[in-house]
Amino acid sequence: MPFDLHDYRGPLGAIEPQLSRRRIAVAADDAGQLCLVRPDSVVLEFDEHGFEDVQRVISDADLEVLGGPVTELPASGLLAARPGKAGRPDSLPERWSTADLVPLAERFADQRCTVRPNRVYLTEGVARHFRLVAENRPSRRPPHAIPASTSSTVRPAAEPSNLPAPLALPGHDAPDVLVLDTGLRTRDRRVAHPWLQDHCVLHSPWRDLKTVGRWDDEDEPDDDGGGRLDIQAGHGTFISGVIRQQCPDARIHHRSVLTSYGDGDDASIVAAIERAKADSEHHFDIVVMAFGAYATAGDPPPAATAVERLLGDSLVVASAGNDATSRPTYPAALPGVVAVGALDRAGRAAFSNFGPWVDAATPGVDVVSTFFDDVDDRDEQGELREQYRGWARWSGTSFAAPKVAGVIAQELYLHGGTAHEAWARIRSRASFRIPDLGVLVNC
Repeated sequence: MPFDLHDYRGPLGAIEPQLSRRRIAVAADDAGQLCLVRPDSVVLEFDEHGFEDVQRVISDADLEVLGGPVTELPASGLLAARPGKAGRPDSLPERWSTADLVPLAERFADQRCTVRPNRVYLTEGVARHFRLVAENRPSRRPPHAIPASTSSTVRPAAEPSNLPAPLALPGHDAPDVLVLDTGLRTRDRRVAHPWLQDHCVLHSPWRDLKTVGRWDDEDEPDDDGGGRLDIQAGHGTFISGVIRQQCPDARIHHRSVLTSYGDGDDASIVAAIERAKADSEHHFDIVVMAFGAYATAGDPPPAATAVERLLGDSLVVASAGNDATSRPTYPAALPGVVAVGALDRAGRAAFSNFGPWVDAATPGVDVVSTFFDDVDDRDEQGELREQYRGWARWSGTSFAAPKVAGVIAQELYLHGGTAHEAWARIRSRASFRIPDLGVLVNC
């Protein structure tokens, strides 16, 4: 079992309270590679025979399945388990430790299953919060980290003047695009942003939980009630607008896998995909995942390996990450997934990950798209910081990925076939390739 994790004991600065509230433990593996995990849950992978063993241990040990009890073998072959209420702490620690993961995993040691940490995925990557300054060499301790700001980097923008209108071509099927992200902003059971209405599909039941930090389908500006725009609030709504600007005829669906802080985990991602496949009448041509996590001890995170099993007939487009590293991030680095990096005016954007595993790149700096239309962001003193009235400007591979997804959706809409075939056509026509960033998609 890859539980060779060692707690990071250095400074966490401004992000320490958020990490505590979001149940995120900061650790490193034996190679000194920084990683984020849930400190109180493990992911179990099994086949039909191991499922009975797992269920028995969960019952006997009074453990809890994240997302609720499961009576049938999940399509993913994965479950996440944690201690029941009696075995969980009554209050939040200042900093979480990974020490409790080993005894939790040992409960399943003799069963027919594989046990792995419940990895945490972020929209902004790890280096958005930790600027690594030590040498990259094997170590049993992670490198020293300087915590960065927790403020959102989004800024208000004017509505673009050249927004495309749907083509509504007779005999052409609208592509279905599933966005796994922070959700979508709604109001009175309707899509809130006027430009997204009639183009984003609200499934039923629409999950709008009032519990702070839970994954639901509603894109919330201030989930924790802190009085500030959460660091990744509006991320899913923004991505919807990026896709529609490239393919105005696309039908866009949402399932939340991230909080407004921008964190999700293996359990939230797998559960959302299973839920989407179970309760949707649509086949998803393209799935957009604008988040990532790194492998631990060379082992890809559980949700990443479950993507092919759950979405084998859909084309997955994922952001390469914003850590300016060649270290592969998942799910982007999976075979068959379209990994997308970001460009600026001079070439690779300074923040963009890169490497031979990156398939495509497109401009990802100062992207303008749909956002909250009724949010006033104030500073700690209550002074007005920014006013958001429907449109915003943001940078990241998170917004390069939906651009490429939208281009693929438009190719699919115009010329038919499958999304995989549409991507193959785009790639074959590409006349410019950038080393370690794949083909240039100019949009």
